[in-house]
Order: sequence, then C-alpha cells, then structure tokens
Amino acid sequence: MTRVGGSGAGSARINTSVPNVARIYDYILGGKDNFAADRRAAQIHVRSTKEIERFFDGFEIIEPGVVWTADWRPDPATRPAGRPNSLYGGVGRKPGP
Repeated sequence: MTRVGGSGAGSARINTSVPNVARIYDYILGGKDNFAADRRAAQIHVRSTKEIERFFDGFEIIEPGVVWTADWRPDPATRPAGRPNSLYGGVGRKPGP
C-alpha cells in the first residue's frame, strides 16, 4: 500500500500492486502517474479491425460498429487527447431467442 496526498485527513491509501484502469490509460498516453502493475497490465496487442470484430462473434454489433472509441462520442469537446485511431472498441448485444 502507498499513501497518496500526505498523511492527513485528505490522504488516501492505494494498492500499487493492483492495476488501475485510469493509471493504465495514463501510461498508454505517456503519463507519469502509474506504477509497475499498471505498466504490466498495459501490454498492448496490435490487432486489425477485422481481428477485433471476431471478439463479437455471436453478438449483434451496435452502430457505429468497431471504430475508434472517440467515434462513440463524436463531439469534438469530448475527444480524448491520445493519438487518433489508437484504441478501437465496440458494443455488442446478444441476440434474443
């Protein structure tokens, strides 16, 4: 455990041996606020869009499909600061009977 923010009432204890999604993202974007567990968890596997789509086999892919994650919120004010086209994702729905 590591204490963050000093030792007073406003401080917090975090377990630096457990990866945290925000710190993993910080590492991927080149930040400095991450720990060894976050860096290990951030090992990226480069895949094509077609390779990602196969994870959705058996699911109905919701529009806009498997795209750059920022395209799910196309408002320019909400776009992330990372490299364009660096993180793809999608949402799938299991078809009903």
